[in-house]
Amino acid sequence: MAYYPREEKKINAALELLAASEVSESVWRAEYLDLLKHYETLLTEFSFVTKVSDRVYNKMQRVNDELNKQKTDLEHAQKIILQQNLELSTLKIQLEKIIKERTSDLNSAYSNMLTLNKELDGFVYRAAHDLRGPIARLIGLASLAETENTTKDYIPMIKNCAAEMDDILQRLLQTSIVKSHILVFEQIPLGETLNLILEDLRSTRQLEAEVQCLACQNNKVVLTDEFLFVMALKNLITICAKHCQENASGKIAIHVMDTPNSLQIYVSYTDSVIPHAVRDNIFDLFFRFTAHSDGLELYSCKLATEKLGGELSLVSSDQEGTVFAVILPHNWPNAGRRAY
Repeated sequence: MAYYPREEKKINAALELLAASEVSESVWRAEYLDLLKHYETLLTEFSFVTKVSDRVYNKMQRVNDELNKQKTDLEHAQKIILQQNLELSTLKIQLEKIIKERTSDLNSAYSNMLTLNKELDGFVYRAAHDLRGPIARLIGLASLAETENTTKDYIPMIKNCAAEMDDILQRLLQTSIVKSHILVFEQIPLGETLNLILEDLRSTRQLEAEVQCLACQNNKVVLTDEFLFVMALKNLITICAKHCQENASGKIAIHVMDTPNSLQIYVSYTDSVIPHAVRDNIFDLFFRFTAHSDGLELYSCKLATEKLGGELSLVSSDQEGTVFAVILPHNWPNAGRRAY
């Protein structure tokens, strides 16, 4: 009651009135009317307070509902912003990946352009130089034939010059064909194909050295592009044969290894060493590390091998012999090549 002093006073007065032994009726009536009036006042005030409280409660409820709605809208907006941030982050990553790929493609294209320009310059220079030699000899032989009575002695020389020019042009043409060749995979017998390559080289007198072929009786069937496969091995064996011409005791060996991941063909020859100073350049266009080479054999071999998804490398070269390796993966393209 401490918070309601007026009401407490009225209650105390009423309690005193009840406790009195003798109270006149007029006093009772006066006190009763006063209490009744005060009670009505209290009822009125309580009704007012109740109405005010209801209004305050309703208003607070509306404010609370509005706050809840704003909170819900804010949470929804936060979710949208978070989703948009995630999308922007994903888009940023994708754009960075695309930019990186495009930059890599541009760098690769630029590098290829520089390589092609270098090859073109070398091609024009070497082609002109290599063809000019046989042509000059033909002109000289023709002049001699005109001044002498007999021309029979010059016919074999003219044929040799023409054959040399034809060989150079054929190899240049092979290089162009390899670059534009469309891959066609088919099953070819490995041993029989190697035998045919060796027979062809012997028939054209491009191979005179002794050859030990550890896979020529192999019945393995390989799924590959026959044209590029033959081109790569034929050129590799040809350059080994030309290097062997510098030493009559030179021998060639062909070893085949079939691993779970690749078909590995090693071609080696003896009694001739490639100097360390030129080993980084032996696969370049028109680079000659032997006097009998036209500088196209290893270049064409590398082109064909790489187009098959493989790798051509110089494994070693010392007094015991020189070894080249052609590595063709089984799982390229899309597990297309495999040995049976």
